Amino acid sequence: MLQKVKSLALLTSVCTMLSGTVGPLAAKPAPSTQNQKPQSTTETIYEKAKQELPQDVYIVYRIVDRLARANGLDEHPWRIGIVQEYNINAFATEANLVAVYSGLLDQLGGDASALACVIGHEMGHHTERHLAIGPTEQAALQAQIQQEAEQQVKQEIESANSEATGASVGGAVARGIGSFFGGWGSVAGNVAGSAADSAAQQRMAKAQKRVEEIVAQKNAELQEKIAQQSRTHEFEADEKGYIYATTAGFDPQGCVRMLEVLGRMPGSEVDSSHPAVPKRIERMQQLMTERPASTLVPLGESRIKTSQPLTYEPSKDGQSLRINSRHGGNAGDFFDQQFGK
Repeated sequence: MLQKVKSLALLTSVCTMLSGTVGPLAAKPAPSTQNQKPQSTTETIYEKAKQELPQDVYIVYRIVDRLARANGLDEHPWRIGIVQEYNINAFATEANLVAVYSGLLDQLGGDASALACVIGHEMGHHTERHLAIGPTEQAALQAQIQQEAEQQVKQEIESANSEATGASVGGAVARGIGSFFGGWGSVAGNVAGSAADSAAQQRMAKAQKRVEEIVAQKNAELQEKIAQQSRTHEFEADEKGYIYATTAGFDPQGCVRMLEVLGRMPGSEVDSSHPAVPKRIERMQQLMTERPASTLVPLGESRIKTSQPLTYEPSKDGQSLRINSRHGGNAGDFFDQQFGK
């Protein structure tokens, strides 16, 4: 993901905004083929795509096709989508889905190399297995934090009571802490009633406050850990985006130009869930020295020459375009080719 998002849940919910991305792929009338020379497979596939696909989708298709073939990333299909919202952003999620906001396409209009670096960055999140923490995982972590906090307070109370005798109220509180999550109210009522002493309620309130303090501290530590991991992932995806785009023959400076566009966004100059853009630009310039284009392009060119353009079709999710792997998009074709019709 190129820019920070306000909520981790956005990674799973934003895909609902992709409806109508590729729409019905209504093909334009095919030009007459009379008196024309037969086209190569490459020309046929690309001409067909240019006629059928909306312009933005066509551009992203051509970039993904070239990145995948040049970098040996065509063993599995990719999915692409355009989010129709003017946001300077892109993201990777689900299974090999790369989505680009229309605002970013507009800002990078005409700069295919910068856009290739964006898409390569998102493909890098997939190839490096950068999985964001989704709602389910986050809920499990929150429950674990709550449980750990309750256990810590229980141990603190038991430790404080171990030197005293006959501390019935303290013992009741200690026993109640273990079932705090979802059951604190009833325990508090029982303790207060049995002790008939306001001190019991005060000790219970104090224990509850202590639990809340621990939960808040652990939550802050969790969010910082997530942010640190996210920043590491962004640097890794930047590196992959540069390598993928450069190997595919795009201008390496496109990655710097892409980051410069992001650098004009508010807050881009400081670390957040993403590294500060100046740091990313500095690292990108280092990469251009460490991994110059001259060492990357030859391998990409050889792979392009020995592979065929990837075919495409609407994904079965109804919201994205599937760019098929080098094996094709229909298992039936395999049987026809391998075993005959």
